[in-house]
Amino acid sequence: MKEDIPTLIHQAWQADSQGDVAQARTHYLAAARQLASDHAWPELTTVLGNLGMLGEAGREGSAAHLTQAFWLCLFVRVPIASVIGLARALLDRLGAAHEAAPLIAATTLLLVNERGGEHPDREALQTNALMLLARCAEVRGLAEDRVAGWFSGQRLNDPAQVIPATQRALIGIVGGEEWLFDPRAFADRQ
Repeated sequence: MKEDIPTLIHQAWQADSQGDVAQARTHYLAAARQLASDHAWPELTTVLGNLGMLGEAGREGSAAHLTQAFWLCLFVRVPIASVIGLARALLDRLGAAHEAAPLIAATTLLLVNERGGEHPDREALQTNALMLLARCAEVRGLAEDRVAGWFSGQRLNDPAQVIPATQRALIGIVGGEEWLFDPRAFADRQ
């Protein structure tokens, strides 16, 4: 029997706010599985993001869930501010030094540029995405005058390079963790 998804989400939020991370995870996972079976991708993105940020300051959350949420952002329309929030949370969890961090940051900028054209805060969104890239450059010890060369030298401005590389990196991050949806279902959407 299917449970009411909004009720599950509310119960998860309530449990998390009371410090019962295990119960919150149980409710969020139940909601996520139902959303995935219903192919409710934008809503699943939100729930996966919530799973990834469970607990005080997100310490109990899962990089695998944040990664799956970011994966969905590559294929489905999610508010661009949410994409940036997920990318920021994922980079916070992985660290800007992680080998996939520049790909995640560059993908975020590409998505802002592609989908944020008519957004009233487009410049602020671009600035936020660029700040993610700047974090990645900074931890790599790049001086400000070398960042542009690094960006183009790594082909981080090339969607044909960045998007497939990001997809591979995200699959690697999830690794042996359970995907709550089949990422292969999106192969025809590339």
